[in-house]
Amino acid sequence: MTRPETPLRRRSVFLLCALAVSTLVVLATTYTLWRLRAEAIERLFDTADMYARSFEAHLT
Repeated sequence: MTRPETPLRRRSVFLLCALAVSTLVVLATTYTLWRLRAEAIERLFDTADMYARSFEAHLT
C-alpha cells in the first residue's frame, strides 16, 4: 500500500521545483547579461582602436 501524500510533502515538492526553476532563470539571465557586457566591451575596444589609428594617421 502506498501512503497518501500529505499537504506538507506536496508543498515541499512545489517549493523545491519553484526554487529550481527560479535558479535556472536567474542563471540564464546572468549568463546572457555577462555575454552582452563582454560583447559591448569588445565593440568599444574596437571603436577605440579605430579612433586611435585614425588620430595617428592624422598626426603623421
